Amino acid sequence: MGGTCARVMSECGAYTTYTSEWRNNIVTVTKHTDTHAYTTKRERPRHGMEFRRACAEALDAGAPAEEVLARMRKRYTTPRSLHVQTCLVRQLCAPAPAYAAARDALLAEVQQQQQEEEDHQDLLPRLVRSLAAGRACDPEVRALLAALPHRLPPNVYALRATRAEVREVKRLSARGAVEKNRTRRRVDGRALLAAARAGIAESKQDPIDLALALMLLTGRRTCEILNGASTFAIEGEHALRFGGQAKRRGGGGADYVIPTLAPAARVAEAWHALRALQGQAVLSNEATSRRYQGTLSRRVAAAWPQVGCAHGMRGVYACMALRLFDWGDAADAYVAMGILGHRGLHESLVYTPFHLGDAFADEPRLGSFTPPPLPYGDGEEETEGVAVVPPSGSSSGSSPTPPTFPVP
Repeated sequence: MGGTCARVMSECGAYTTYTSEWRNNIVTVTKHTDTHAYTTKRERPRHGMEFRRACAEALDAGAPAEEVLARMRKRYTTPRSLHVQTCLVRQLCAPAPAYAAARDALLAEVQQQQQEEEDHQDLLPRLVRSLAAGRACDPEVRALLAALPHRLPPNVYALRATRAEVREVKRLSARGAVEKNRTRRRVDGRALLAAARAGIAESKQDPIDLALALMLLTGRRTCEILNGASTFAIEGEHALRFGGQAKRRGGGGADYVIPTLAPAARVAEAWHALRALQGQAVLSNEATSRRYQGTLSRRVAAAWPQVGCAHGMRGVYACMALRLFDWGDAADAYVAMGILGHRGLHESLVYTPFHLGDAFADEPRLGSFTPPPLPYGDGEEETEGVAVVPPSGSSSGSSPTPPTFPVP
């Protein structure tokens, strides 16, 4: 591969020129600024993170997506691994200069507006939190971010698996769902629920144990509990209004009410205690996963090996909520889809293969609950259990349109 060059603007406004060359087994990246230049050379990286960073550096230097993708195909030989790794590489890439300039201008404008108008005192903190977390959790901030240019340069956005490979990933995922539902996984539901309820009541709380307890009692993902961008508001004795749903293109979507497996006031208090233990840090979903996911899963494996991993708490929650609340005539699959915030029934199938133990039938019921409304609306259609959202400005068979919300 020959050398490539690109000029990018840093957040402070200074221009920097990068040149990247990948020849034989040596990667050379040169950074030029107004005052100095330095070059780094290293052998072809062997570890995953080093390899992804090298690919991101090449893209930042202007390398075509096809060249970087060709390198990645030699390393990642299955559709799923390639699909996941291209996504991770895109997350490591620097933002486009136009996006960085527009973002900085927006921050300056909002800061000026905050100084002049008392009604907008909380807008800047919400905007900064949303940029740090990678998504907006309220309509006002979402509208501001949607007006920004696309975060990624065209060559970075083009780094992705083909549609045929993505279809194969979905096919394998569906097959995995069938395998997961072949047999039920037995857990001691009563003991697990009692431990989680006791965990949020302890005076000296460990952030990892507290996070796991909240994940079970609310059914939220690791990032939704720990990234600092979610919101929880008390709606009833065992109900919270949740905002900040992950895995939503363009932001977290509308807030919705979720059942809690402990009194909502105690759950909200425990979540605020966890935020204090975190120093009110706001993290992107990727940074949250890197910081906490390994420790959480090891703690689960040691204490509750039947659950499997930290994300398994979400499935146990769904099974418990189905049995602890009266859902009227709603079917179990529909209820699981609603309380987990999924857009289609197929997403929820892998979350309900847990057997909570015969003793769980003696667990006191927590009342009646109305399932959240349908998670899809205008511009979306439900096809064979899959919510299909047509990209804005694109037609069937056309190239994918970059998402309207630019993740920082």
